[in-house]
Amino acid sequence: MIFHKTSTSGNNFIIVDLVEFNKLGKDEGKFATEICDKIEGPGADGVIFFLPEDDVFNFSIFNSDGSEAEISGNGMAGLSATLFSMKENRNPIKLRTLAGTRIIRLIDKEGNGFRQEVDMGLPDFNEKRFFPFLTPGRKEYEYKGINFFPVSTGNPHVVVILKEYPEDIAKLKMSGRILESGNIFPHRTNVEFVFPIDKTSPKDIPVIETLFYERGAGLTPFSSTGSTAVFAVLHDLGIVGDSLKIKTLEEPVLISLKKRISIESYTKIVYKGEYVTGKKIQ
Repeated sequence: MIFHKTSTSGNNFIIVDLVEFNKLGKDEGKFATEICDKIEGPGADGVIFFLPEDDVFNFSIFNSDGSEAEISGNGMAGLSATLFSMKENRNPIKLRTLAGTRIIRLIDKEGNGFRQEVDMGLPDFNEKRFFPFLTPGRKEYEYKGINFFPVSTGNPHVVVILKEYPEDIAKLKMSGRILESGNIFPHRTNVEFVFPIDKTSPKDIPVIETLFYERGAGLTPFSSTGSTAVFAVLHDLGIVGDSLKIKTLEEPVLISLKKRISIESYTKIVYKGEYVTGKKIQ
C-alpha cells in the first residue's frame, strides 16, 4: 500500500487511500498507532484516510494514540497537498470531515512544497457536546486551578492565556495533560497556552507564541485548529483584530477572518513510501 508523509509547520501526517487500506483488513486506530511510532514506523502525529466521492474527498483522521478526531487543519493541508500533487488540474479541493465540509485552495507550488489557503470554518463558543458546563454570558472557566477559555473549531479546545512567560515548560505539559483528560470534558480536549502578547501598533499584525498540547498526541509544534481557537478567543476578547500570526518552528503562520477563518499554510510532501508488513520502503 502506497502512503505519503507530509509536514506542515513541523506537524507530520501519514496520508492513506482508504480503498487501498481496506484491502489490508486492518483497524484504522491500531494501524495509526503502529505507523506513527517513531522507532518502529515512519513516525507521525496522526494518519489521514481519504476516499473520493464525486467532487468531494471524504476525510477521516486518527491520532497517534489510535483515537479518532473530528478534524485537523494540518491534516487537511497534508491531504490536499498530496491530492494537488496527484491531480494538478484540481483547484480548489473540497474535503468532507466530521466537522463539516472545508475548501482548500492552492496558492503556490514549488517542488514538494505547497502554499495553501485552508478553510477553518467559524468558531462555536456554545458547543455543549464538548463543554456541557457552559453558562450563558460566561467566557472564562477554571479546572483544578487552571483558568481557560473553551471554544470549538470543529473539535474541542481550551485556550489558556498566560500572564507571564513560563519558567518550566514541563509544568505547562503537566497542565496540558490535566486539562486534556479532565472529567469535565466528555470528549477530552486540545489545549493551547498563549504566551504574553507584546503590544503592537494598530497597523501591525500581532505575532503570537503558543504552546500546543493536542488531544491524543501530546505536545506538538503546531496545530491549525489550535491556532484557530487561539485567534477566535483573542478576537472575541478584543485583544486582536481580524488577523494574527502564530510563531512556528519555521515561518509564522497567518490566520485571517473574512466571512470565515482561514489559515495560510505551507506543507511539504516529505516522501512517498510503501507499507509492507508493518515496515516502510522509501
